[in-house]
Amino acid sequence: MKKINNGQDYIDSLKDRNLNVYLFGEKVIEPVDHNMIRPSINAGFPQAQRI
Repeated sequence: MKKINNGQDYIDSLKDRNLNVYLFGEKVIEPVDHNMIRPSINAGFPQAQRI
């Protein structure tokens, strides 16, 4: 597992996990890139907001 050193590492670590995520009944293919989910991801690692 790669060490997370910055916001981009954090975001990259969340991508391509093949998660089954549904929002309002619709499947979200890549949750990291979804405009309603991304603010929560940014809150998890404050430096990610600068990306």
